[in-house]
Amino acid sequence: LDLFLAREQCNIAALDLWSNEIFAEGGEVIGNALKKKHVSLQELSLSVNMIGPGGAESIAAALKRNTSLQQLNLNTNRIGPEGAKHIAEALKENSTL
Repeated sequence: LDLFLAREQCNIAALDLWSNEIFAEGGEVIGNALKKKHVSLQELSLSVNMIGPGGAESIAAALKRNTSLQQLNLNTNRIGPEGAKHIAEALKENSTL
């Protein structure tokens, strides 16, 4: 996924990865992809993937830099209070979500 989204010709606007068993490691890969300047993804659904607090932290780090994402669904990912704190802090810096 990281390599796919890293391509300069990748014009995906929406991606639904509902229930794909992504877990924390996948959250890190997605976070790395979202950090890239040319990623134009506007909607991302990661529902039911159990990314946990570690995956949420990786995604949160990306949200601080990402300027294209307008919708993000993290429903049923067991991010807990720690992961929620990371996401909340990132949203203070993100102007598009």
